[in-house]
Amino acid sequence: MASKKEEEQAAKQALRERREASLRARDAGKERTVRIIAMSIIGVIVAILLIGIIVEFVIVPSQPVAEVNGDAISLSDWQSQVEYQRAQLIVGLNDQLQSFIGEDPEDPAAAEQQAIGFIQQFSGQQIGLLTQGYEQLGEFVLEDMIDNTLIRQGADERGITVPDSDVEDFLGEQFGYFANGTPTPVSQTDPDVEPTPTITPIPTNTPEGFVEAEAETEAEDEAAPTAEPFPTATLVTADSFQEQLDDRLNQLQTTGADTRWYRYFAQNALLREQLAEALYTEAELPTEDEHASAFILMTGSSDDASRLSAAIAAADGDFVTVWNSVRSLPPQEQIVQAQATEVVWQTRETISQQYSDDEIPNAIFEQEIGEVSDVLVTALPDGTPVYMLVQVTGRETRPLSEFTLAQRQNELLQEWLVDQRAGVTRNENWRSRVPRQPALDPKFTQVIPQPTQPPAPATIPVEIIPEATVPSTDE
Repeated sequence: MASKKEEEQAAKQALRERREASLRARDAGKERTVRIIAMSIIGVIVAILLIGIIVEFVIVPSQPVAEVNGDAISLSDWQSQVEYQRAQLIVGLNDQLQSFIGEDPEDPAAAEQQAIGFIQQFSGQQIGLLTQGYEQLGEFVLEDMIDNTLIRQGADERGITVPDSDVEDFLGEQFGYFANGTPTPVSQTDPDVEPTPTITPIPTNTPEGFVEAEAETEAEDEAAPTAEPFPTATLVTADSFQEQLDDRLNQLQTTGADTRWYRYFAQNALLREQLAEALYTEAELPTEDEHASAFILMTGSSDDASRLSAAIAAADGDFVTVWNSVRSLPPQEQIVQAQATEVVWQTRETISQQYSDDEIPNAIFEQEIGEVSDVLVTALPDGTPVYMLVQVTGRETRPLSEFTLAQRQNELLQEWLVDQRAGVTRNENWRSRVPRQPALDPKFTQVIPQPTQPPAPATIPVEIIPEATVPSTDE
């Protein structure tokens, strides 16, 4: 009997164990399924995150914000340059702040507040770009990058290169350091050109109607002390230049800029200059032009202009005599209110920029040398009417000044850039990704209280006492 019970118990135990094993197997299967599902979900999430990271930090930054003749400007480079420009503006504002405050103000807080008020007044546009005009600054940087890319492409086509040594020399000049010695001004006159005779203003007899003031002037000149010469500017040494350059780069880097753009922009400035010269040469445009010199009498009154013309006639047409008289007298001593000016070897283009029409340039470049013009009526660029008398003193073809030549070369470069921009494709993906860092210190946008007038002192009412009647002594 015992053995039968044991067998039944053993059978039940075995059945129980099989059931438990089956349950464990089923539970394990469920757990495995749950784990698989969980791992799958985690895998999908990780994959989504990885894809997002790749898209955000690899694909999106490499997407072009513009394509310039096959060369792409990436979003990452554009964002980096926006951050650089923001840093440049911030460093510039900080420099202004230190300059306005000075080295050792008596009241630093008040000095800073006053300085910020000045900066807000004179540099409000820069502050606005940093705090509100995010898209405006971004678009400016984009257009600048397009121009720089076009310039580099144009330079590559013409074999124009800028070595690192030229970049260093250029940077040195920005800090007043000249590695090859301080440049000396170059004469703009061609030594092989014989200039035409010119009229020289010399002291002459003063015509009737004008005050003689030569004696007083001579006496004043004799009594006047000799002016002390200005101190010679301190030359910047190589070590000083390097120290200043390192300080500037450190300022930019500390502010949050990628300093590699510093030399990039210096190199591009040199490429721009050389490309402009090359384009000017290709166009076979002149490097010299007709220049003229003239004496001019100018007044705002037609009556005064008539008096000046009469004075010249009274001096037998001696324009220089009247010109010298007007030139030598202070305004309060002049019978006529006029100005005596001189044009010295300027082109028609330069002279035309000073007036609203061609009346004066035509007179200077068309009338005979030494001839006195009739009264010419013209206007300044702001519209102010003026009456002028002109005597041409010289006219000849001369080399263009460095400034005028560079101006014409730059105008041609701008025209070339306009044509080249036709092949540029701009994208709009940058508008939602304009950097707002580095951020401007909030102190530059604080409201500066305006000084208020002190309150007027309170008035104390005064009782008016009637005058006492004095009795007459006759009574």
